[in-house]
Amino acid sequence: MLSRVARPVLAPVVHWALRRAARAYVAGDRVQDAVRVADRLAARGLGATLGFWNDKQDPPRLVADHYLDCIRCCRIGDYVSIKLPAIDHSRVLFDQLAAEARTAGVRLHFDAMQPHTAPRLQSFVDALPAEVIARIGVTLPGCWARSPADADWAVERALPVRIVKGQWPDPERPDIDLRTGFLRIVDSLAGRGTHVAVATHDAPLARQAFERLAACNTHSELELLYGLPRRHALAVAASAQVRARVYIGYGFSFVPYAVGRLLDDPRRLVWLLRDAVGLGAR
Repeated sequence: MLSRVARPVLAPVVHWALRRAARAYVAGDRVQDAVRVADRLAARGLGATLGFWNDKQDPPRLVADHYLDCIRCCRIGDYVSIKLPAIDHSRVLFDQLAAEARTAGVRLHFDAMQPHTAPRLQSFVDALPAEVIARIGVTLPGCWARSPADADWAVERALPVRIVKGQWPDPERPDIDLRTGFLRIVDSLAGRGTHVAVATHDAPLARQAFERLAACNTHSELELLYGLPRRHALAVAASAQVRARVYIGYGFSFVPYAVGRLLDDPRRLVWLLRDAVGLGAR
């Protein structure tokens, strides 16, 4: 972690670099931009996840309309990621999304937000009809102490799970090691989960996860974030003989809250600065 003294100094640099490098990390402003990226990835044998990066000030109706655009543009086998707080936990708006997704044959997946939002998400899911629950998935962060228990909840409902290191740390357990936490979720799902997306660019961590899941015959895949280096992680997926997909976001509202995460990982900061001056290579 960077020191508290260095963070305020570097934050303006990161803001500048994010604005310059945004096109490398976000498909564009419109869903059509994300679709063009998905088409290029499909030509390379990679699947896609489509997601709209909303601004906190965006009204729920606007966000839901973007999600509907994603669903309508999503190819079979790909899926759409949504943020429940972004539609204000509206059952009316979600039912519209679920109906459109059912017609299109597309799965909806809930992104992880902050730890305190997890109980409300679970209550929301548990209130859905069984036929809707059968077409959704959830994300579990390795940095949350509650995630292994949440994995049990997901297993009971046969929900596909995406495992991430996590963007927002657990305020009650900020000392959790990200890799250890990630593998704890893997172990909770191994032999029990219906489908596990190993969402990391950390190739050694991905290799450990796939080995543990394969040992228990648990269906899995690799999921990567558009714009970050993926060569080493894809090599691990090929070795493990699992499918790989890329999460493609569009919209540029990720910039403000991405700064903190980049400051916490010097490697990502180097990648970002390199991309900002046009030297990135993925």
